[in-house]
Amino acid sequence: EVSAVQAEKLNAIAVMLGAPSQQEKLDEAWKYALAAQHHDVTICGLLDLSRRFIPSSLNASDTVKNESLKFISSRFASDDDTCFLAVNTHSFDVKEYVKLSDDNYVYVDLPAFTAKRISSSSTKDFSKNFSWDPDSGILNANGYNFKLTDKGIAYVEDCDGHYIINNGDGELFSACIDEIDCVSNGKWSVDITSDGAVAVQSGEIGGVPFSFEMRINGDNLTRIDCKTRFEVHGQHIGIKGDKAGLEKSITVNGHQHESKLCFNMNLNLNKNRRMVRDLPYSISDWDGQIRVVEDYWYKSDRIIIDEKVSPTESFENGTYLNGIYWICLKDENKSVAVFNKGCMGSAVHGNRVSIPLVYANEYLCGTKMLDGIFEDEFAISFAFEKDADLHRLALSYAYPPSVVPVEKGSGDMSEFCFASLSDPAFDSENGEVIMTTVYPENGYLLARFCNYSDVEAKMMFDVPLGKVAAETDLLGNELEEITEKEFKALPDADDRKYNLKFRPWEIKTVKIEMYHSKQ
Repeated sequence: EVSAVQAEKLNAIAVMLGAPSQQEKLDEAWKYALAAQHHDVTICGLLDLSRRFIPSSLNASDTVKNESLKFISSRFASDDDTCFLAVNTHSFDVKEYVKLSDDNYVYVDLPAFTAKRISSSSTKDFSKNFSWDPDSGILNANGYNFKLTDKGIAYVEDCDGHYIINNGDGELFSACIDEIDCVSNGKWSVDITSDGAVAVQSGEIGGVPFSFEMRINGDNLTRIDCKTRFEVHGQHIGIKGDKAGLEKSITVNGHQHESKLCFNMNLNLNKNRRMVRDLPYSISDWDGQIRVVEDYWYKSDRIIIDEKVSPTESFENGTYLNGIYWICLKDENKSVAVFNKGCMGSAVHGNRVSIPLVYANEYLCGTKMLDGIFEDEFAISFAFEKDADLHRLALSYAYPPSVVPVEKGSGDMSEFCFASLSDPAFDSENGEVIMTTVYPENGYLLARFCNYSDVEAKMMFDVPLGKVAAETDLLGNELEEITEKEFKALPDADDRKYNLKFRPWEIKTVKIEMYHSKQ
């Protein structure tokens, strides 16, 4: 999905600059991606189909991305071999480390909707903001202290000396493996470079070898990027034999997240902490429902349901907090969020947050065991003020800027802003409105926006090389044609801005007509 979204955004930018639409290839990428997510493929374990559909989707997306980036980069000139093109397809500014090669990261600061030529020789050195003491196990990163032990991360302390995470003696991973409760143990190695710090723990849990990488980049602690790698060879991971109370009992142990192989954090929040998550086109407070058993409508049958509880009961009982791109727990003073690159569920009990990474055991649709190497990526963030900022950070993590080398040539651009989204009341970047995607369709571009707030919003949308021709429904069908009188001409240019008005949480799609398409 991420690859398909990135491909359609990049192709939209290329189309703005005169490239052909790749609509057919994008449709192919989405069809294979959706087929791969079918219930029988993802839940029932039809792995032969997933191994056919997923590569086909990725191949189609990669073709569109590569051809689009090649066309865009052809418009940029380079004086030497050290330049690359970075493209931010988001409607908000991003500050990211992007990967040029296996061991080469570069820091980019990109305005919204911008493609920019950057020299890799101009990167900053942030090593002075990091230090590592192997004797004490203290990694200092931008003023934050990470206490690393053989069992994992004992605590994370902020710049004011307050614990954000407090794991006692340092539990990192836990799991029920072959019906034995296990915790991880390993040794740390820390490498400090101009990019920041990379801490790696290698060890084992219940006979399963693992490595955990924690990368902290840049000059502030906006995000900690984590990677896990587990080598599984037939072990049962997760509890066995948990049955639902139907007349014909079915195995539901796969629903018990906390017994899977989990990454764990014990947060230092007070008992009235909020649990927040993102859902499709919404940000939601979770009221702490817990699982209880009640009578079903068949004789002697029992089912598990969710029941609302008070904040105190929520803190004292276990629950599951699930989000699309992120989950967050916060109180009046501190916030901790987890970003994911994949489908995320989490188990929360009080201040303990467990992120399930590996499960291999009985399931109601068939037992599936594992053999091989299994990797995951996620990130932890402490630095954000409001939920919309958090959502931007998570999207920036899931959809990082695209980078490609810029060949020597005679391109006419060094920077190109292909659209803008601003708040007319404050003459600044948009507040709660985010453009979720833009893609080519039937000779036009379709851009979709969402107001991520419970208040009305007004935004100005500007496409320098085109104009908004109509508002549409989600399928691209025109709702209302836009007349010339509805555009607001800029005082010093021929470019036009279109007024977008949003109800709370409203999704809005507009059709963009490119000027060169009429030529």
